[in-house]
Amino acid sequence: MQSQSWHPTRHSNSNRLNIKQPHLNSKTHIGIFQPPSRPSSQSVREYFTKVLVEKDSVPQSEAEMHTSKWRYGTAREMVGFDVETYRQIFGPEIGGILYRHRLSYSVKALEER
Repeated sequence: MQSQSWHPTRHSNSNRLNIKQPHLNSKTHIGIFQPPSRPSSQSVREYFTKVLVEKDSVPQSEAEMHTSKWRYGTAREMVGFDVETYRQIFGPEIGGILYRHRLSYSVKALEER
């Protein structure tokens, strides 16, 4: 992937800076999130359960117990909440783990588009 850079340039007859920025889009800048086709709270719980079981070896029933605490938020809230919010919802350990996995959800959603 070719990296674009931006730099300020000065207009010859003024002191104003003309700042050129690269075109930002969700495919080149993964920090920009587009919600998946199913941004429901259920899809977030399913994703969290799956990663806890498959990536962190949490037993299925225990993973479902933890992820049931996610009741209403959609994918937008999932990627927008900070780590402290995750810890308040899920507890210190599971909250930190799920916060780490939230970025891979947004990357996965982008790849599916």
